[in-house]
Amino acid sequence: MQKTGIITTLVFVSILAVGGLILKQQSYKICWQCSADDYFVKGSEYSCSEKKSYRQTGLEFITNAANEGHLQAELMLAELYSNDLPAGYLASDSKEQACFVQDVTADQKVGLSYFQSVTDAIANGQKVDTAILLNLALLYHQGVMGTDGQMDKAVWLYEKAAADGSFSAMRTLGQLSQTAGDDSKALHWLSQAAEDPEDFESPLVVADYYLYGKGTTIDLLQAQTLYSMALSRTEKVNKEKRAAQRLTKKVALIRLDIVGRKLEALGGEKQRVSINYHLEGGVKRFLVFVADSPVQIGVVFNDGAKIHAAVNADLDFAELCLNLKLDNFSSMTDGVQWLLNSFAGKTHDNADDMVFDFV
Repeated sequence: MQKTGIITTLVFVSILAVGGLILKQQSYKICWQCSADDYFVKGSEYSCSEKKSYRQTGLEFITNAANEGHLQAELMLAELYSNDLPAGYLASDSKEQACFVQDVTADQKVGLSYFQSVTDAIANGQKVDTAILLNLALLYHQGVMGTDGQMDKAVWLYEKAAADGSFSAMRTLGQLSQTAGDDSKALHWLSQAAEDPEDFESPLVVADYYLYGKGTTIDLLQAQTLYSMALSRTEKVNKEKRAAQRLTKKVALIRLDIVGRKLEALGGEKQRVSINYHLEGGVKRFLVFVADSPVQIGVVFNDGAKIHAAVNADLDFAELCLNLKLDNFSSMTDGVQWLLNSFAGKTHDNADDMVFDFV
């Protein structure tokens, strides 16, 4: 009897030992009560393991996370499975994703289903980075998603990116509006894109709109300001943009000559006066300076709701201005134009007999 008990105990202990060993060997596959975040974290940890079985388990965990609506997991799988991402799509360069590639067979249908899931989440109010909006917009724009109303969805995503401050999205929306023949909407978007201090092409196009009255009334002074802006921005460009820079510079000089002649014809015997100026600050706040003045003549800023321009009340010419501040400008450029005209009109004798060129 005692011998039987000992044997039973030894068998039980052996079973526990073997079970423990098996459990230890297979424990990496277990994730008790894991949330989507837990699955994603553990899956990422296994992504670059030397053991294929670990990487496969990691991929299963990432898939579990995606199936529970984990946005980052969905995007990772969307890019892993897709084999037709268009030029301009900025794919993730994460170490985890690069390691998973060796274990994934491309399946465009699966990849697009994950992209669609991310798009649906955004439609339901999910907040995402601007880069994700631009990538998804590009997929619809280029017809990769292959769904009805794909351009409508592309525009919707570009508009969300533009609302986040993406100049790239603004330019694209402006170009799409141009193609559609909607001058008013093109002017709206390209005027916003022109606020990008590195963009020399949008100001040139917007200036043309004011010169020829496309989508707006003819405004030669506004056109002149924008041509000058485009010209000045061509001085600082990347090597990749040299060809576009040369073309923009050539066109801007020709257009400035045209505007100058038109203003001269309208001005009759009026004296032409050039005023050099420059801007300092960020995208949503410009300090406006004129040549030889260490103090700004005013400020233009976007508070997210309105665009304001205010004259520097400490300067002498401010006393002569009817308005020291105006709101509701359609663009930052309009605000700058108003400040420069306020300065010029109040600091030059016989200003009514002059035509001012702001350069």
